Amino acid sequence: IYVTFNPSETDLVEIEAAKAAGPIAVDVLLPGETEPSQKGELTFIDNTIDHSTGTITARATIGNAKFSLLPGQYVRVRLHVKEQPNTLMVPQVALGSSQLGKYLYVVGKGNTVDQKLVSLGPTDGDLISVTSGISEGDQVITGNLQKIGPGMPVSPLPQQKPAS
Repeated sequence: IYVTFNPSETDLVEIEAAKAAGPIAVDVLLPGETEPSQKGELTFIDNTIDHSTGTITARATIGNAKFSLLPGQYVRVRLHVKEQPNTLMVPQVALGSSQLGKYLYVVGKGNTVDQKLVSLGPTDGDLISVTSGISEGDQVITGNLQKIGPGMPVSPLPQQKPAS
């Protein structure tokens, strides 16, 4: 079965570079899934960008051996375009957005809030990779983001482990 999706034109350079190195693996997540149940390969990229959306049409071919993927169904698609070992990962819920770009709040000197502009990479579940803007060891603020701003005092708490 085919899965059609629309990556942004800014992602196109990375996709084309990965395609030149070999086939691109694709993971498909059905609604409600946190791990992909379907895998396939990128088989088509259109040659025209939709200027109204800034996206390009792409298609993956999926085996669908269990017939769990249905025509017209909405799914999430993950492309494996490059490996990034030792990448910093942060919860996507910690991200903020402004006219300057994406940012994270971190605990700064004197337990005050610092806002750091970040560049982002691929996602992995609820986490997103940060390619620049923060360093290993920075304490990223993940809660009460609507109530804080740069320079405000905070009382950092240790990260809570998810319940198992």
